[in-house]
Amino acid sequence: MNKLNPAKLANSKWTALKPVNREKHFLVTEVEYDEEGVVQSCTLEAVISRREYPID
Repeated sequence: MNKLNPAKLANSKWTALKPVNREKHFLVTEVEYDEEGVVQSCTLEAVISRREYPID
């Protein structure tokens, strides 16, 4: 698995391998960090429908 740079995670764009609910393109809108700077959770927003999905 490729490592992600947490500093570049916010506002990054992602594409799903298998579309869910006809949503394929996403934008990271929120990133939560712990005290040590490790990413705890992210919120993805679908580009077309504007639905938000929290992920760990």
